[in-house]
This record gives sequence, structure tokens and C-alpha cells, in this order.
Amino acid sequence: MAISGDDTTLVVTAMGSSRVFTVNAATMAIRSRIDLGSVANGDFGQQMPRGVALASSAGGAPRTAYVLNSFENTVSVIDVSNPDAIAETTQFAVGNDPTPAAVRRGRIAFNSGFASSNGSFSCGSCHPDGNTDQLMWRIGAECFLAGCVAGEDEPRSTMPIRGLKNTLPLHWAGNLGDPFGGGNGDVGFGGAGGTDCSLGGADGDHDCFADLVPASLRGVMCNQTPSCASGPSGAPGMLTLQERDDLAFFLAAVSYPPPRSRRIDDTLSNPAAPVNVPNGDGSASAFSANALKGFQDFFTNQGGGVGDPDTCADSTAGCHVLPLTAGTNSSTLNGFDIPTMRGMTDRFLQFSLGPTFVRELELQANAGIGVIGVAPLEAPLQWSASQGAREITTFGGAFAIFQPVYNTRPLDIWQMFEEASTGFSGAQARQVQLNTRTTSGGGLAQTETLMAALELADTRGLVNLRAVGVRDAGAGFIPQTLSYRSDGTYKNAPQSLSLTHAQLVAAAQAGTTIMTLTGALRSKFGAAPQPLLGACVSGCSATTGDPALPNFTIGAGDPPAFTVVGTDVRSDAAIFVNGSPATGTIGCGAGMTGSFCNNGNVSLDLAVKPPTGLNLVQLQNPSGPLSNELPICVGTSADCN
Repeated sequence: MAISGDDTTLVVTAMGSSRVFTVNAATMAIRSRIDLGSVANGDFGQQMPRGVALASSAGGAPRTAYVLNSFENTVSVIDVSNPDAIAETTQFAVGNDPTPAAVRRGRIAFNSGFASSNGSFSCGSCHPDGNTDQLMWRIGAECFLAGCVAGEDEPRSTMPIRGLKNTLPLHWAGNLGDPFGGGNGDVGFGGAGGTDCSLGGADGDHDCFADLVPASLRGVMCNQTPSCASGPSGAPGMLTLQERDDLAFFLAAVSYPPPRSRRIDDTLSNPAAPVNVPNGDGSASAFSANALKGFQDFFTNQGGGVGDPDTCADSTAGCHVLPLTAGTNSSTLNGFDIPTMRGMTDRFLQFSLGPTFVRELELQANAGIGVIGVAPLEAPLQWSASQGAREITTFGGAFAIFQPVYNTRPLDIWQMFEEASTGFSGAQARQVQLNTRTTSGGGLAQTETLMAALELADTRGLVNLRAVGVRDAGAGFIPQTLSYRSDGTYKNAPQSLSLTHAQLVAAAQAGTTIMTLTGALRSKFGAAPQPLLGACVSGCSATTGDPALPNFTIGAGDPPAFTVVGTDVRSDAAIFVNGSPATGTIGCGAGMTGSFCNNGNVSLDLAVKPPTGLNLVQLQNPSGPLSNELPICVGTSADCN
């Protein structure tokens, strides 16, 4: 929904229904409404309006509304001069959307109210922007955990749509899009749930996501009284066959946004001394919020009080395993699935039943739970009335309970997820503006540092550094767009203008140039998939616990190659160690298809041994996202834990 207006009339858009309303600002009564797509070239139901700007007359009366149809990439021009009889007068295209056609259409189906039988809500109503509404629902789940009685279904929290690819099967119970069979949350760990699709087929697991779509449409999206009626596809529920297929493509394509605390140079925080970390009450305390230590605590055995699992990423107990911290058919949860821990930092309702989002439990975590050896939460994690519901507090209270199991604390692991890769560089979307203020006095040093970091990220192939603004060419200011090039200069598209870093800063200091530099997506980003680095196969060490990680001895010399389970890895992928480019070779032990290694055994042979301790290896396919981090140990377990 988007709203714009004056003292008498509001112009309101309804995204799921492609409608525009005029509303009496005093009484909120609807005065007029139209469905977009009524003019030439319009396509009814495809607009998904998400923004509106209102132009008024000199006297302040509403005149024209400009509605951004974000998914159709158009603007509708609405005559609102008579608020009781508004009309769409024209529509024009804007921008250039490189999203594949099927994914773009699937995004529309996902956000369309026409996907529900009463036309009043969409998939996106519960999964806004692919995330979660942070609510509990009774939607027919088998009663496994506490929270329901005989004959009732179990309430479960909404799961995000983000990052579903390569995390099959789907849903908490793992009973949809399941290529594995065996146990699941409905039939138990020892049951036989059957398979719904095949893994690694020519369709890229599309059939698994296609299994989720009809289940949703005939379930939560459909009026069940007396039973879900057949829709335009001939099957129960709404949407056509084409829309259902497109929606399946969309579900597999949604990524997580860039991690909000990842550093611009893609290194991890590893403070040698305590730093001030914000507390819940607005003050700050000296703590070492250390993402590298978080990786150590999460992936290596810290000597907890149980033998299995060893770590949070233990594969034998069905925990958050490599590569995407997701697991299936958990032995500890009677066949329940373990969702990815990516995104934990953007929701305060966690776990299927949301049991840790309870003020009494969080207050208890503040004070510690001595009977099971849980120390009080660190100040930045603690619940406070002034802050209310916070993601970090729910995570802290929940994870503190695992202290006896893993002998770890939550603060560093939280910081790990604040900085861990979701495919994007820390330079992605970072900005710095060049003007007379930011390029003079005390601001110059900070501006130079940010520019240098963004230029380095562009040189490494991680972002496209773009400069957009105005420049005085002698006859007044004119719009200008520049792009950073491999020769270290900023050029416009026709390359009639070429400025060095120093020249661009000097022009800003002189007041003849105002530019905003942005680490934008590179051209054709996403043309190659995200490579994934999974469980180690050989060249591994059991000394770090489960998972077994690649392990090198301390000392000079060429480190030996090691083999992991690789997914979507190209043989010419770039290699990064601790955020910096590294030299090495990639071998495809399972064979190759074109430039890609067949999914399976992939070997990595680094030319230079990383420093002693735990290090993180990532790959990047040309025109693709960064992989997950694969921890590797140099030294003994004491060096890496």
C-alpha cells in the first residue's frame, strides 16, 4: 500500500488488487476507485502498485496521481481532479528489469490477491517481500511439539521465502518438495513420508518447488467451506497453470538481502580489544562482538556437555549443516526439518512455535539460569522495556539455553550472522557522496577511505561502482553518470569523459561536481548461480569436531588440495580467502558439464597457505554471487577453536 494526498483527499494504492482509491481524509470513506490496466497496453492485474506521487493545482486541489507499478515497470497516470470519479489516462514504461520473465511473472502471482479464493490477500500478505509476518498460524500441521491437544493442529510460525533454493525439502515438517523420502515432521523420524520430486534433475529441482505451489493454493489460499473449489487450472485453488509454474520459478529465485553488518572489505570483525556494543536501553558496554569467534563457536567443537551434537553445524544430529545451515529429518526433533539460520537477525519470532519470544523467559535469561549453568546474557542482548521486541534478544535468550550443550555464548554467533555471506559483498549498496563538505576538512579522509574501498571491490569483480549526479561543464550543471573502469578512471557511457580519482575529488572540492558513488550490482549479475561449499570429503580434520573441516599443518609450503561437496561451482570461479582474492585451482572430481563441475566432489588447491587459525574460503562464479563461507583450519584444534 502507498498513500499520498492533501488535507481533503488521499490517493491510496492496493498492491495485491491493482486498485487505486481516493479516500476522504477526514472520514476515511472511499470516494472513488479504479482497477489499473484499463488504458491501451494495460495488462489487468499485473501492476502491483507500490508508490504514488500526487500533483496538485496552485490552490492545493488534487490534480494528477502518478502510480508506480513496480512489478510491471510502468507508471500509471491517474486523473484525480474529480475525486469522486477518477480515471487512468495513460501508462508509460520506466526502467529496465533484467529479471527472467518467468521469475518476474511469478513475483506478480506471489503478490496478487487473485491467488486467493476471495481475492483479498496474497502469498505476500504472510511473506512480505519474501520474509515473514512473524505470526503463528494453525494451518493443518501435525501435532508434534507442545502447544496443541488431541484433535487439534499445531500452531507454527510463518517461514520466510528467502533463500529456499538448495534447502529442500520445504516447510517445518519437510513434507513438501521432498526428494529424499523417509521420515518427516508428520510421520516421525522412522516413518516413510514418500517423495514428491527428484533431486538434481535437468529442471534444476523445479518440480520440488512446483509441489509447494498447489499445496499452498488449495490450502491456506483457498476457502475450505465446504471444500476448496477448482480454479482456472482445473485443480483446486486459484491461478492458471502458467501462473503456478511461474510462481514455482519465483520461489526458487528469492535471495536474502546483503547482511547488514558485513564490512565493506569483506573481512570479519575480530577485535583484539573490547569495543563498545549498544545495549538494549540505549547505553553501550565494552564487549568484543567477534564474528570470527562466532564462526569458531558455530563450526568447531568447544567441548560442550554432550557427545552428539558436537557443534551447531553437526550433521549427525540434524543441525544447521554446511553449506546453508539447514538440515532435514532431524533425529533430535523426530523428523522435523531444520531451517537455514540465514535471516535470524531480521525476525524476533524464532522456532516453529516461537517459544523464546516470551518476556518471562527473556527476563530469566537476563539473570542467568544457574541450575543448568547458563550465565546472564551480555548487556547488548538483554531484554529491556524501553526496547521491547528485538531480534537480538530473542536469539540471545534462545541460544543461551544451549550453553551447556555447546559451551558457547550467543553474542559472537549473533555477530557471525550479522556478517556472514548471503551472496553479496559488504560493498554492495554502500554509498559515499562527493560535494564540497565531504571532500574538505575532516570529511576528506573518510571520503577517501570509502572511495578506495569501493574502487577495490569493483576491481575484484564484486560490485559495479557507479557515480550519479551533476557536473558543471561550463554552461551550467547537467546530469552525469560515470562508471569506474579497470584502468582506474571514471568514464561515462560514450567514454567522452574520463576522470581519475583525484580529478573527481578535486571537481567536488571546487563545487563543480556533486556525485553519489554506489556499489551497484554488476552487469548480468545472477546470470551464474551461487556456488555452494558443503561437507568436506578428504583433506579434513576430525580434531575440530563435526563438521570435519579442511585442515593444514602450520608452516611454509604449498598446502595440499582438499575436497568438498560442491554445488553450482564453475571451474573458473574466483577464490577468496578471508575476503581477499586468492590464487588456486578448482578440480571437478565428479566430472564437468560445460564450465560447471557436476554437483558432487570438488577439489580446491590453494597456492598459498592461509595464516594460522580458522580461515574462511569463498568462491564466486563469473557474474554470480559469492558462495557461503567454508571454514578451514590451519594448525591444531587449539589454534582454530
